[in-house]
Amino acid sequence: MSTRKFDFFETKEISSFLKEHGYCIIKPRDHSLRAFREAAGKFGLIQFHTKSDEHGVVGGGEPINKDWQRFKDDYHGELSSDFFPHTDGSFLNGIAYVEGTAKKSRPPSLSFFSAFQSLNLAATTSWWMGRKSTTTCLPIIPRR
Repeated sequence: MSTRKFDFFETKEISSFLKEHGYCIIKPRDHSLRAFREAAGKFGLIQFHTKSDEHGVVGGGEPINKDWQRFKDDYHGELSSDFFPHTDGSFLNGIAYVEGTAKKSRPPSLSFFSAFQSLNLAATTSWWMGRKSTTTCLPIIPRR
């Protein structure tokens, strides 16, 4: 597995690495949601998960925007528990917010996740993105 450290602002280098290897893991300097959204926005339109809150975060609370319910028949697995990063089709008929309105969108060409390891296990945050299956990244993602 190829590795290289990237500065948060090296979008051209990150894009080249993604094209060559199919994935990239970024160790952020700023662990805030704002920084994550800013980084994700540099690579294209941000597509929300159907059950995310107004900030695009899934888990830890009720979805604030219920627009996803208009399309719920397109989804086959509604759970009340958290889904951890997965590629089982949740974004195949996803939602993107355009000028404040939820619109159906095509599958994304790139997934960008933030993985947070809890405080009792030495808090760390990793951002990872890729076109390949997440199984490529699993050996180096922090475990709980």
